[in-house]
Amino acid sequence: MPMTDISDRDATGTGLPRLARPARADWKLIAFFLVVGIVVTVALSSWQRPVYRAESTLYVTARAEVGDTDTYTAGLAATQRMTSYRQLVTSDMVLADAIQTARLDLDTDQARSMLTTSTDAVAATLQIDVRSTDRAEARALAQAVADSTVSAVRQIEQPAGGGEPLAAAIPVTRGMESSRPVAPNLPAQLLLSLAVGLVVAVGLVLVKSRVTTRIRTAADVAAVTRWPVLAEIPGSGGGLRRGTAGDAPAVEAFRGLRTAIAFMNVDEPSSVIGVTSCQSDDGAAAVATHLAVTIAEAGQSVVLVDASLRRPALHPILGLPSTAGLAEAVSGTVDLAEVLQETNIPTMSFIAAGAAVPTASSLLASERARDLIGELARAHDFVVVYSPPVLLSAEAVSGVRWADLAIVAVQMGLTTTRQLRRTADSMRHAGVVDAAVVASAAGR
Repeated sequence: MPMTDISDRDATGTGLPRLARPARADWKLIAFFLVVGIVVTVALSSWQRPVYRAESTLYVTARAEVGDTDTYTAGLAATQRMTSYRQLVTSDMVLADAIQTARLDLDTDQARSMLTTSTDAVAATLQIDVRSTDRAEARALAQAVADSTVSAVRQIEQPAGGGEPLAAAIPVTRGMESSRPVAPNLPAQLLLSLAVGLVVAVGLVLVKSRVTTRIRTAADVAAVTRWPVLAEIPGSGGGLRRGTAGDAPAVEAFRGLRTAIAFMNVDEPSSVIGVTSCQSDDGAAAVATHLAVTIAEAGQSVVLVDASLRRPALHPILGLPSTAGLAEAVSGTVDLAEVLQETNIPTMSFIAAGAAVPTASSLLASERARDLIGELARAHDFVVVYSPPVLLSAEAVSGVRWADLAIVAVQMGLTTTRQLRRTADSMRHAGVVDAAVVASAAGR
């Protein structure tokens, strides 16, 4: 597993992959909306009465004398007449006659609402389209309107002095029915509902990803920092804050963390591990303690260092005295060997924070601090350095900047995305290169 360089990567990600992360995390929500859309569409379709379609087609022709010029003139006249005939089809005169002829229980307004007309200038045809929930009614009205239109055209185009009409509407089809209902169109409605459901669901997921400010999943961590989550500690986050591992699954999780660290970079193993958090403790003190204990139980030598110089946190967990420690060793008032305390695990040592000092940040950022950490690393298999929350203490980043690997403890459901992003920015600006996350459940 490669190390994660946070110094030269955009911590938030860009483009479609960044937008896809919330969708992947909330795929159940998206699937829910799609299923709801399908169910609602099927239900509405089952409640809708089927709509039937019948169509009549009239061929419009005008009288022409023999000769190309006259034929062209007649064709142009027929095309011009089709616009007028479209209006004639929906006129009260034609509709009233059609209703009476077909003996339909409709008025002209109802019949007009069931009609649509269109023309084809190239084919010189006029289409009459009737739609109704009654198949027989649709067919009868389409036939009657076509017949009434033919009669009306003959009457209108009849010359005053008698003779052949100047133009005619000739039926091509009368009341041709569709083989199945034209509505509801279930396949089209399903496609539309899927498209709308997908848009709504993805929109809600994206809005949720903007509004929701707390880290709840490993995907949330990746979306903010691109850091790997090395372990997820089950059980109560409150137990971590008190320094207890909780139960057997938590112990196994810490063993998994130890293994994950060992395999992160096989060529250059991380021997100095810094542990910190964001705004609140988030269980960082317990993570550092249990990580050191787990390493020691595996038979490797480890020294646990409390670098929280203003608010020491580890000695109460271990039940050891707060004697001279890191502050005195870095300042040179005591030797390093004098501040090493034994624990009840033979391969584990502890260095307390020592006396509170006003210059904790500059002390931890000094070359002397780096050299001291290096000396501890040469004498032990691992050095685990606990630092206070990055956003609360100036010395926090200084405490992890000398580490081969910085671990940020995150409380799922408690740590916010803004806190984690600001922590990543602070660590990046301080020169921290390799970082990862250990997540635990928020306390209740």
